[in-house]
Amino acid sequence: MPFGDGNIVNSVGGGATAGLNNLTSVISGLGSFSASNYTTTLTSSLTSVFDLISAYTKGQITDLSQTNDFSALTTISNPANYPLCTDSNFLADSWVPSINQWTNYSSIPCKATNGNTGTPTPCGNVITTVSASCSGCMDTTLLMTLYNTAGNLGTALSTRYPTGTCTAFINDMENVWTNYYSIKNTALAPTDADPPNTGLLGRALHVKNQIFDNATSAGVFYSLYQIQTVFSNIVTNLNAINSLTDPNYGLLAGLNCKVFG
Repeated sequence: MPFGDGNIVNSVGGGATAGLNNLTSVISGLGSFSASNYTTTLTSSLTSVFDLISAYTKGQITDLSQTNDFSALTTISNPANYPLCTDSNFLADSWVPSINQWTNYSSIPCKATNGNTGTPTPCGNVITTVSASCSGCMDTTLLMTLYNTAGNLGTALSTRYPTGTCTAFINDMENVWTNYYSIKNTALAPTDADPPNTGLLGRALHVKNQIFDNATSAGVFYSLYQIQTVFSNIVTNLNAINSLTDPNYGLLAGLNCKVFG
């Protein structure tokens, strides 16, 4: 047949060939499935989400109104706001929401000169002892989670600053603990860990670990790679019968006059 494609079945309206063409398209699609591409995209997108959740829970992003509530945390961050407190330890400290605040959001600057050191790890899970590793810029969000009442926090601060002239600062810290951090910690749990507890961060970490898991059957990434293996096996098996299913030259559709010619 001049100017034709040589496929007799197509020429006489054979619907079977269309089906075989679709099968070829499916085989091509299965073969292009890449678990690594999906995991890379998911990792990039979800990491940004989980980092944002973590930043809010840990005070790295200030979540207070600039006009109404911001001043309270700004006040306790600067020893100069408490001129009666002359304790040398107090003058060396500056209490900020987080020592790792995101600069692209409104932050409260640290007024200490001793470096960013005040977190539960170097402080040994207490704030009563002053040391080179537990002084300077103090991470209020994390350190306040060490105490379950405002009174316990006040007692610890009185031990840290024992001169008796820091009462105003300690009262302010107890007030901030009661009206801000204890409420926030209950809801967000900035030190929560996997498996999930009641805090937002713990639940987020649990979800993250489940998605990124490529070692157990419960993991999303593990499932993606298992799907890739299944698809690869299907493609291998289908390609093995290509001599039957090729839409132009295979045996099932192969009434092709060009081949005959």
